[in-house]
Amino acid sequence: MNKRGVIFNTRVRVILKKYKLEFNKSSDVCPEAVFANIEPEESGIVEGTLYDVSETDILKLDKFEKFPDHYQKIWVDVYLNNSTSSRAITYIAHSERIQNGLKPSKEYMDHLLKGCDCLSEDYCNKLRSIETFD
Repeated sequence: MNKRGVIFNTRVRVILKKYKLEFNKSSDVCPEAVFANIEPEESGIVEGTLYDVSETDILKLDKFEKFPDHYQKIWVDVYLNNSTSSRAITYIAHSERIQNGLKPSKEYMDHLLKGCDCLSEDYCNKLRSIETFD
């Protein structure tokens, strides 16, 4: 977030239920690469990090994520460690930006794994098991 110029007040681990993590969001810079995305799945669970940011910083994230061209934004209910729910905005790739059968780059996965200080060990091990390319 700091590299994107986004200032946040808090950063906490959350669970998003009824979604699954996929690596299928196509890259317009590197045609053989994909990025993380979420898709609905009734029994799915995605771990993530919730940042408390201002509206101004959401606009910075929109630009970085190439919203609205690459992603749509939706409101979801996420659950904190104590099972308290909170509303949050997340990005989901547009269907025309989905490309299955590709891998994320090692550099991109290393970037995602920097968030493991805020995720469960099991979930981080799951992320580490994702096949990448150099």
